[in-house]
Parts: sequence; structure tokens; C-alpha cells
Amino acid sequence: MSNDIQEKGAILQRDKETFAIAPHIAGGIIDPDGLRRIADVAEKYNSKVLKTKIRSDYDIIVSDKSKIDRSIE
Repeated sequence: MSNDIQEKGAILQRDKETFAIAPHIAGGIIDPDGLRRIADVAEKYNSKVLKTKIRSDYDIIVSDKSKIDRSIE
């Protein structure tokens, strides 16, 4: 595989036919607009899945206790 592709962050998958594109998310923290941009790119290029690595959960950070119940609903 070309070093150029690796330098761009593309990772050849085990099937040797597909690539994972791994956007850098500094500190593992991303705002909702950033997640939307990632989803938009995935849809634009017909990606069938997005893969979460290391931990398979997201934390929604809310600014005060009064927002917790509404955020969970």
C-alpha cells in the first residue's frame, strides 16, 4: 500500500478491499457539529458503517443538573 494513503490516515482493512478513514479527534472530545460532519462525509461516500474504537460509548456533556432528565429521554 502506498505510504501516501497511510499518511492521509487511511487504514487497509483485513479484507484487503476496504479502507478505514480515521479522523483525528483531539482528546477524544468532539462537538455535535463535528459528529455531523463525519456522518455527512460517510453518507457522501456511501459508507455503510461508522466504527467506534476503544470504547463503544459516547458521553453527552450537559451544563447543569436540570438538563439531565431531558437529555436522557
